[in-house]
Amino acid sequence: MQDEILQFERNMVWDLIPLPKGKSVIGTKWVFRNKKDESGVVVRNKARLVAKGIEAIRISLAYAAHKNCTVYQVEVKSAFLNGVLHEEVYVAQPEGFVDPHHPDHKGTVDTTLFLKRQGEDLILIQIYVDDIIFGSKNQKFCKNFSKIMETKFEMSMMGELNFFLGLQVKQLPGGIFINQAKYIKDILKKFNMSDSSVMKTSMATGTLIDADPSGKPVDQKIPPNLGLWYPKDSRFELTAFTDADHAGCKLDRKSTSGSCQFIGDKLVSWTSKKQNCVSTSTAEAEYVAAASCCFQVLWMKTQLRDFGYNY
Repeated sequence: MQDEILQFERNMVWDLIPLPKGKSVIGTKWVFRNKKDESGVVVRNKARLVAKGIEAIRISLAYAAHKNCTVYQVEVKSAFLNGVLHEEVYVAQPEGFVDPHHPDHKGTVDTTLFLKRQGEDLILIQIYVDDIIFGSKNQKFCKNFSKIMETKFEMSMMGELNFFLGLQVKQLPGGIFINQAKYIKDILKKFNMSDSSVMKTSMATGTLIDADPSGKPVDQKIPPNLGLWYPKDSRFELTAFTDADHAGCKLDRKSTSGSCQFIGDKLVSWTSKKQNCVSTSTAEAEYVAAASCCFQVLWMKTQLRDFGYNY
């Protein structure tokens, strides 16, 4: 963590200032993980500070599939790169490193999505923690970007994207397939469920569950190789679905919101979460769920505007 903060200071990533009136702040969190290769061997221990949110990665992959782009990956030593700011972004100070003299101040940092257009060609660069993915239909763009990065920063080229943030990514002629088979198998092994029977549906619809700390665990699992398919040269309109149950929790009578967001026929975002309030009617539960779904849609509209789409 200290090394990460020192990298920020050396690269002058942010300025610590009071939050201006009327401005919102993005939360930050520490991410601790072991860097592994494809065979699962730990090659490095890491602590990184990140802004919250990861759906942008799936949006980038959906766009790459839509444009029939090959996506590549590089790794840099420091999680943030310096760039020219086109807008102000405010993030909270990192946990454990809040300035004791300015606890209410915030840092301003660069955004993580970079696009360059030249005529009809475009290169997309997305930064997450200490990894960068980039892609373009014009392979010359990709080669030039990789060459520039190697001369200016300590980094290593990792070739075509195939494993990223726990996601296994297969770039096929017809599209991009994403799943988490390795992660699921590791979890099953951890809880001694590798030999459990497989179910296509994990639970009957309409089932209500009680808390039972002394109960026996269910020894059934879903197929671990299922995933998301992003076909190439496909549609790219933004569509969202939302639903809610009413008083589904038998303990506190709270409802559960559910929503999913598609770009064309590519699922990029979803959530299922118990509501914070107790709804007095089905309609009220639906409104709470719809509000949460619309919040996500508005964020996605902002993200997609950077790609040149105004919905």
